[in-house]
Amino acid sequence: MSEELERLALKLERGVGRRGFLGTLSAASATLVAAIFGFAQKSEALVVACICCTLCVRPGACENCACTWSWTCCPPGKAQFSRTCGECYRPGVACNGGCRGVFCSFCSQNNVLCS
Repeated sequence: MSEELERLALKLERGVGRRGFLGTLSAASATLVAAIFGFAQKSEALVVACICCTLCVRPGACENCACTWSWTCCPPGKAQFSRTCGECYRPGVACNGGCRGVFCSFCSQNNVLCS
């Protein structure tokens, strides 16, 4: 049985780069934790990709946000600059990383190289 698992792991390793696999694994883990504890999910609204950011709505110039939720990410590949991703919320809505109450998203390049 362990030989079969080892062969499967080698196939996965060849088919998916280390960074891609770890990114998928971390996203799956975060989804599992969110499901267990009942946190808001990105599936509540339209999900938009911007480089390495997964956003609730198409990115734009966000103004007059009651609050923002932001994070950084690194695109796959060598010598890539990190990105700042974020959601802008309406007043009176929980600023918790979910998509409810988001009226604007942002995705911008930083001047920091990913390691």
